Amino acid sequence: MPFPNFFFFLLMFSIIFAVSSTSWFLVWVSLEINTISFLALIFNENNKFSSDSCFKYFFVQSISSSVLIFSSQYIFNFNMFPILMTLAIILKLGAAPFHFWFISMMQNSSWIPCLILSTLQKFIPLSLLLMSNFKFMNLFIFSSAIMGSIGGLNQTNLKSLLAFSSISHIGWMLSTLNTSSLLPLIYLSLYSFLILPIIFIFNKYSLISSKMINSLPKREQTFTFTLLLSLGGVPPLLGFFPKWMMIYHLIHTSFMIPIILILSSILNLYFYIRITYGVILMNSTSPSPNLLPSFPTPLPIALSLSLLTLPIFPFIY
Repeated sequence: MPFPNFFFFLLMFSIIFAVSSTSWFLVWVSLEINTISFLALIFNENNKFSSDSCFKYFFVQSISSSVLIFSSQYIFNFNMFPILMTLAIILKLGAAPFHFWFISMMQNSSWIPCLILSTLQKFIPLSLLLMSNFKFMNLFIFSSAIMGSIGGLNQTNLKSLLAFSSISHIGWMLSTLNTSSLLPLIYLSLYSFLILPIIFIFNKYSLISSKMINSLPKREQTFTFTLLLSLGGVPPLLGFFPKWMMIYHLIHTSFMIPIILILSSILNLYFYIRITYGVILMNSTSPSPNLLPSFPTPLPIALSLSLLTLPIFPFIY
């Protein structure tokens, strides 16, 4: 693809512009710029699934953007339009029960578009939801947490596994929307730090199935297992902090939501532990080198952020 840096810059610009905009029209313009730049980044003429993914993403984003801009014009006149607006944003976010397009996109995209789709593309819809006051948000919290956990139980495809994991994490992000304007964005930022080194490793070794983790060098296997456990929320790794932070905040306002989220997190942790345990029991299918792995430059930094920064966050919070 020509000019990938330009389209990535355009993508980042659209996110910053949308989050800082005070007009729904400017938000809509930012969303369209964001869609076009992301389509340019994911299109790959050598991938037979690329065209299908581009069409699917364009269709979903066009429908949701149209409903969003239409509803914003009548938000103060009819009770139904705020509901339509929220549903459009939920569709953009890829939360359950509107998550099927997100699963398909993750399965048919390469690892770098998967990373962008799971992290950067969540900031705009999550920021827009912070401005809404939808009374039935619990429906999306419960459905995302449950569907994300159950859907990942029998997955061996790593992209599908991370897709369902992302949906489950969306449930955590949505849980404090009505009580805090900062916690959902903090959770998304920490989730982005957690998944970044995981996808770097998967992309570097072109991993598709969880069984392929067994072919990694021993040290990178250890890093991968630790990162997956951190993503599952095992203390004292960094992934435990955002969940602890959400539970600490929610326990004062609701009891049912933390219980559902904790149960879903246990299911998520189960399939991460299952992958780790299964690979440990298997004999390596390829000899592991004795030399230290040659990580790309950003990876050690991302690993450090994902594994070693937990102790400082309680003081910040």
